[in-house]
Amino acid sequence: LIMFLIIHNQDKSSLQFLSYLNAMKAQYISLTLTDLIQDVSIIDKLENTHNECVWKYKENIINFSEITGLLNCVRYINIEHFNDYIEEDQLYVQNEWWAYFVYRINSTKNCINKITSEVMSGVIYQFPFIFSVAVECGFSVPFYAISTDFIWLKNLSQEYKFISRNDLTSNYDFRQSNNLDNEAIGFIEYSEGNPIFLHIINNTIIGCIKINDVFEEYRISSDIIEKCNKLQNKLNLEFFEILLKQNLNGDITLYNISIFPNITMHPTYSQTKIFEQLHNK
Repeated sequence: LIMFLIIHNQDKSSLQFLSYLNAMKAQYISLTLTDLIQDVSIIDKLENTHNECVWKYKENIINFSEITGLLNCVRYINIEHFNDYIEEDQLYVQNEWWAYFVYRINSTKNCINKITSEVMSGVIYQFPFIFSVAVECGFSVPFYAISTDFIWLKNLSQEYKFISRNDLTSNYDFRQSNNLDNEAIGFIEYSEGNPIFLHIINNTIIGCIKINDVFEEYRISSDIIEKCNKLQNKLNLEFFEILLKQNLNGDITLYNISIFPNITMHPTYSQTKIFEQLHNK
């Protein structure tokens, strides 16, 4: 029996992938993080020589030794999931749940998207770290500046087209800013060109390029593939997205790495590849 387990936070990409599984008439169980915390009974035997895990959810028995593939789309557990506990216990319960969740996900051999130290530390969300690692792997990255001296930043920004930044997180709008925000701590150089989205799923790399608001399949060069492989090994990630910009001269610059791939960019193509990876797990 082929059966997939999808754990998610009801994000747009996960819901679209579930719709795709329905269209494929695939056997799967969908669990939100809320379902897992509130409605799942867990039997997990931890022994040196034997590891047996069964989750019971409604009428479903999820035996981890029988799962064909597990896609994990969860990267954190909010304290709000534990509002039913008394306030002084909530943080403790949150930490205990997260420790178990990381253990179970990372111990499941047929899982896509395990939880790495880079993800847990939070550095993967910060663009200075992303740009530093990307350069080590051979990618070009945009110029950026960070300073608490707003006047200095504002004067420097006059020399560039830029994206104003109020924090270091990489989840930002890639459109050009007209002015440096009053709360800005820095800026990133803006580059004209077509955005390229690469999805890395285990050993598979798929891509699409946006030209005149239309997404087309992108043919990935051997040079980019090599750099992506280095990046994947460096970050120890199995499922992530890279945003590149290709200018009019054909030069390519890396702008972002996201552990929350937006498969809606080229949904059918990406979903097919994810399905294949789950099936082959």
